[in-house]
Amino acid sequence: MHTIMSGPTSIGRRDLYRALLILATAVLPSVAVANSLLRTTPGGLQHKEVLEGHGEPVASGQIAEIQMVMRLNEKGRKGAELHNSRGERKRIAFVLGTDYVMPALNEGIQGMKPGGRRLLLAPPAFAYDHKGLDGVIPPETSVILLVDLLAVREPDLDKISQRIPAIFAVFSFNEATTSRSLVP
Repeated sequence: MHTIMSGPTSIGRRDLYRALLILATAVLPSVAVANSLLRTTPGGLQHKEVLEGHGEPVASGQIAEIQMVMRLNEKGRKGAELHNSRGERKRIAFVLGTDYVMPALNEGIQGMKPGGRRLLLAPPAFAYDHKGLDGVIPPETSVILLVDLLAVREPDLDKISQRIPAIFAVFSFNEATTSRSLVP
């Protein structure tokens, strides 16, 4: 292991990188992000790669397992926290490219590699649009998402087809992100 300093306060390079990553992810969403740092998709979703993952990028039709923090976007600064699966240590699993999650997740994690972290600035059309969400998210509100892509896998189509009727009957985004998985 490479050490940065010597003596009783020495830390390894890996520990230093980990500390810098924690600091960066805590600070990045809380400050206005310069437009030059963000990439914009053709649909208007803005994103920034916070941490590059490894391996094959996730593609439509694959199962993405993520953790995320979602906050209101108050002029580029983080607002009230709406959801935090990272803090709850819960995984959210869904088939990328389906309409079971907000469009920001479908478009925002496209091409991410497992182990990666991405900051998404989602305009209303990519979040909850003109409807809002049950008095929690006002209509026409942008959200900030900090998404960790934990794993990517191929779907088991037999198990998914057995669960589809139940998903349509009871699914809402809030339920899926707090206690349910959309895929086996």
